[in-house]
Amino acid sequence: MTGSRGDRSGVRLAVVVAVMILLATACAPRYANGPPKLPDDAIRFQLSYSKAFDRIVQTLEEGGYDLVVADRENGIIETRPRVLKGDAAPGGPFDYRTFLSIRVGAGWRDAWAVVHLLLVPGYPKEQERVLQQLQEGLSRP
Repeated sequence: MTGSRGDRSGVRLAVVVAVMILLATACAPRYANGPPKLPDDAIRFQLSYSKAFDRIVQTLEEGGYDLVVADRENGIIETRPRVLKGDAAPGGPFDYRTFLSIRVGAGWRDAWAVVHLLLVPGYPKEQERVLQQLQEGLSRP
């Protein structure tokens, strides 16, 4: 009888080990051909996701950008428009408004970010003219 009890505990142990191996295999990320492919313009960081996210936010703030969104959970960072003075152009000085939209994610062994920069040219004199037209149009009876 003691022999059968020892056999049962050995079988139980084997079943537990097999279940643990199956769970570990099922829960492990599947990188059959290496880590997932990132966009070509992705920047890689040899940092954890949280450290990379924090450093990106800090760098933007130090660079004079005001943040509209810094959503760590979804990996999204967006800035308010920032005016940059450009070259002179017909119609007045030529300014740019810059917006940054950054997607941050966790890589296989590191973190990554994709930065989208939107530059919108602006003519301050044209903006003044449009605002004046709107004010005149709204003040009509």
